[in-house]
Amino acid sequence: MTSGIAAANTSANREPRDHGQWRTEVRNVCSTSTTSSTPSHGEKVTSASFTQISGRLAALSKAKTREYIATVNAFPTDKEQFCWSAIQDLAKASEPFQRTLEEAELDLVLKENLIDYTGYSIAGLRGDLKAKAKTIILGHYSLTAGQSSAEIKERVRWLLTKSNFMYGGLDIKNLTVNRQEPFKHPILVDIIRGQWFGKGKADVAAMNKMITLKLVMGELIALVVTVVENALKEWIEGSYHTVNFSEDTSAERYMHHLHSWRKMETQGPNWTRTLQSELFQIIVSNTNRQHLQAAQDDDDLDDLNFAELESTVVQN
Repeated sequence: MTSGIAAANTSANREPRDHGQWRTEVRNVCSTSTTSSTPSHGEKVTSASFTQISGRLAALSKAKTREYIATVNAFPTDKEQFCWSAIQDLAKASEPFQRTLEEAELDLVLKENLIDYTGYSIAGLRGDLKAKAKTIILGHYSLTAGQSSAEIKERVRWLLTKSNFMYGGLDIKNLTVNRQEPFKHPILVDIIRGQWFGKGKADVAAMNKMITLKLVMGELIALVVTVVENALKEWIEGSYHTVNFSEDTSAERYMHHLHSWRKMETQGPNWTRTLQSELFQIIVSNTNRQHLQAAQDDDDLDDLNFAELESTVVQN
């Protein structure tokens, strides 16, 4: 069965209601509502905007959306539908949450608040990733204060050419890479480990998914490559200038890197799968989480003779 989030990504036409019209209706309701917990137009939605149950749904949905941004689509074209699908998928496991969804379908203000609150997680994850990338690119690519603007410009432009920055075997001094090692630069490991295997709890869902699969998903790898590229672009003129990590600056590049990953999966499936597993193993071994590498589905009863066990039962 196709999940709601998958449907949101494969066909924008599956949502029968026009979101522009729906937003207009919601704003009209907001403008006449006197409910103290309802934010006015333009006001930020907070946990105080919800009841205990709807607030719990909203909080968990933020984490679910962060998981989907990392593992499904980092730059959804319809963010409202993307968030609503994440909320729907999360609510499937809980009857109280399902009842809250039914209420939201009738209460446009509640639905808007759930979507807006959940949607904050998209910018939140992007911001977290960008902060990490812009901090560590200086060391990984030797962009030091002692270099001239011309030297930094030459180095960064070379790194961005043919996505040299993402290759293993990178020799920044001689400007060479190992073209047989795409997606293998150590910076990818550092960012993934810091973001999804650190002490924070916001991205536990995506981490758990990697633990279950014992690999790093291609969508997540493409996202990390994209944010590293974005951080490098801030130095493309030889000195620092801000480049936002947003749909306008990075969605197209994310799709480019994801396409490259899909090409790897198609033309080098064994190599690609091995890389995903190796990345996971390296990350957990560097985070004192080696126990995550152990098989969690080992059969502890594989040497038990069930027939003999049954025969020991005294039949009444």
